[in-house]
Amino acid sequence: MIKGLKTDKQTFRIFQAHPPWVFELTDLPSPGKSTLQSIALKALERRADGVIMPDDPTQPITVVEFQFQMDTGVYTRIAAEMAILQEANDWRDIQGVILFQDSSVDPKTSPWNKIVHAFYLNDLLAKLELRNPHHPLVAVFKPLIVEDEVALAEMAHEYYRDISTSSLDETSRAALADVFVNWLLQRFKHMTRKEIEMLIISELPDLEDTTAGKELIRIGEKRGEKRGKKEGKQMGKKEGVVEAILVFLQAKHGRLRAEVRERVQALDLAAAKQLVPLIAKWETLEPLQQWLDQSSGKKA
Repeated sequence: MIKGLKTDKQTFRIFQAHPPWVFELTDLPSPGKSTLQSIALKALERRADGVIMPDDPTQPITVVEFQFQMDTGVYTRIAAEMAILQEANDWRDIQGVILFQDSSVDPKTSPWNKIVHAFYLNDLLAKLELRNPHHPLVAVFKPLIVEDEVALAEMAHEYYRDISTSSLDETSRAALADVFVNWLLQRFKHMTRKEIEMLIISELPDLEDTTAGKELIRIGEKRGEKRGKKEGKQMGKKEGVVEAILVFLQAKHGRLRAEVRERVQALDLAAAKQLVPLIAKWETLEPLQQWLDQSSGKKA
């Protein structure tokens, strides 16, 4: 997962919106309808920020923590919270779950790691995606998983669609959408919230005239410069503009046919620059096909 992003509050909101996901991910027995709460623990003078309280009083309470960085005290902290909560709830069955970002941030503190369930979120999400590629939980975490900024921008509207068309209730969908946009804002620091929203609903503005458009071109150029490094800076510039065009087209019109992608990628820098201000005006891909045909005819 991408390092350096703010994740604690956002991850809590995701699972607060739908607590059963904790059990779906981990394959632990589900206690049925539950709520994820933040509970004050007076004995410890702090709050337990992830307590899953089942509606059925015969089901165990689950203390869950989301851990994205190394914390050597995480096991002892959750074990102490389990003890206090069990005593405060008439010695009801209780279990502890830590969802680590990955194995690198798991201190594996003995003996507490033998009584607290530990899981690695990156592995769990990868398995979930294999079972259900369009699962909203998979989609909302994509800004933390997809390293390539161009690929993330290109697919953002599809991930958002997986969230907005899911079977979750409206409040839960709204919570996930807000987290998704927040993480995109952290990834694309030069975009405004409005521009991110325009990106994910496939209503992109003119590439040349907005911060969003300039940012797409910037990240495209960055990727293009890596590809064209051996062939010089000009090649990198061309690759960057072409990448930005493809991001824009796919966000607005959906997945492009291989033939269209190849023809756009074959453009030289001058032609790619000519195409940039046109693509925002076209409501279908037909004018693009005509323009590419004309461009090919001029070259011939």
